[in-house]
Amino acid sequence: MGDIAFRANLFSAAVVAAIAAPLLWMSRAIGARRGAWPGLFAVGIALLGYGARLQAHRAEVYGLVALLLFLALVAAVRWTGTRASAALGGLVGLAAAVHPLLAAAAVPGILLAR
Repeated sequence: MGDIAFRANLFSAAVVAAIAAPLLWMSRAIGARRGAWPGLFAVGIALLGYGARLQAHRAEVYGLVALLLFLALVAAVRWTGTRASAALGGLVGLAAAVHPLLAAAAVPGILLAR
């Protein structure tokens, strides 16, 4: 299906598009207490829109790191106990294997959300 650059660009775009699912999970978890999860989801999509469009077409690591760190944020918000701790460690570890600086910068925010 094309050369390696084309496939890498497709993978990057698919990974950035996959961020919508964890965003929906997190907005439902936060908005369930207030009944405002559709609004939170729309605001999240709007806030991520420019950055996602900017990075989605680049064949680099930013889309994959964003997905892994966003999944870690969802695990921090939605889950409790050892299951959440294992998910956080695994997801942040995978993100650090891809891009250590971005993962290290995201850890304080994820821990604050926890």
